[in-house]
Amino acid sequence: SAGGAFAIPAKLAGSLNLGIEALSYRGSIMRQAQIAATVAGGVVTLERAAVLLPGGSDAALSGRLGSHQGQPRFEGTLEAASDNLRALLDWLAIDIGPVPKDRVRKFTLLTRLRASPALIEIYGLDSRLDTSRLSGGAAYALRARPSFSTDFAIDRLNLDAYLPTASSGAQEGGKSAAQSGGREAAASPLALLDKFDTNILLKLGHLTYNKVAARGVALDIGLLGGNLKVRRASVKNLAGATFELSGNARDLAAKISAQGKVKVTAKNPTGPFRLAGLELPFPAERLGRFALDGSIGGVPGRLDLDLVVRAGRSRLSAKGRLADPLTDPKVEMALDLGNPSHSNLIRLFDPAFKPAGKGLDASLRVRGKLAGSLDGLELELSTSLAKPGDVVALTLT
Repeated sequence: SAGGAFAIPAKLAGSLNLGIEALSYRGSIMRQAQIAATVAGGVVTLERAAVLLPGGSDAALSGRLGSHQGQPRFEGTLEAASDNLRALLDWLAIDIGPVPKDRVRKFTLLTRLRASPALIEIYGLDSRLDTSRLSGGAAYALRARPSFSTDFAIDRLNLDAYLPTASSGAQEGGKSAAQSGGREAAASPLALLDKFDTNILLKLGHLTYNKVAARGVALDIGLLGGNLKVRRASVKNLAGATFELSGNARDLAAKISAQGKVKVTAKNPTGPFRLAGLELPFPAERLGRFALDGSIGGVPGRLDLDLVVRAGRSRLSAKGRLADPLTDPKVEMALDLGNPSHSNLIRLFDPAFKPAGKGLDASLRVRGKLAGSLDGLELELSTSLAKPGDVVALTLT
């Protein structure tokens, strides 16, 4: 080397062939370990480094080590496969918790990789675990503050198949409560997001969670200096609706503040309402095409809302705030509901309803305020039908 730059002497030449039939480690046998490498022209070529592992597993690495801009750089290919990944992880003392025993079995991996003192990259990744396939790449910057990026696509993922059963979950919950001994809850995990920087791209073709299927899931987020930016989080089809979210959150390790935009659309709102656990006094499909659009934000202990809901010919705007949403919810909201046909609204409850005569159908507008807590809500409404002067005031507590 010259001036501290890394270089393999160009005149250095040789080869290495090493094979070991069996090695005992952690109570099991690794078999057919071999390394075959050559050095020539300032480059070390790793022709093959391979081993057979417990659990019907094997791994192989090949590539070239040379100099790039005065720094060492390795480029190669990694292959791995396992007929019983769970057994391999057990051998390595890696605990996968209460994951059902029929999961984490079949595994394959093929990827290109590049490594230097500044950056480790994997690309052209093609991996399969059980019935899921993962493709894409990732990079990790070797610096004082951890920094990494990922760009992955998963064809299908059934999270329900990997979650513990209700009985084991209850046992785990009981154990955790006992161990806590009444101590205060741990600090918010959001503070951990101030410890590293990242950019994440993730696409999921089909996701199942809690027996609910989602298709076309996409996530594009960035985290820099403790500030989170959600460029896009979307679902093409969840219970018959599309969902889109974008926004940002600042000062994750200190006083968190967040602001985002949300959009939900559905040709038939029956599925989304059922998913949200909302029951209407009439079939939800009578609402017609459904859309929710607006902004959500705030700081800990306060949620600011500015939403517009459109259902068929009706339009409802809701603007206000929700205080202490997780502990003692208190709401203060301005409401504005309008429909160019009051008959249209009545038909939600009685599809056969018709106005008594021609010209008697009129527009309806309801304005009001909703305020209070779960112990007592106060609703003030004023309605106008047809004529601006036809106003009825109603107060409910």
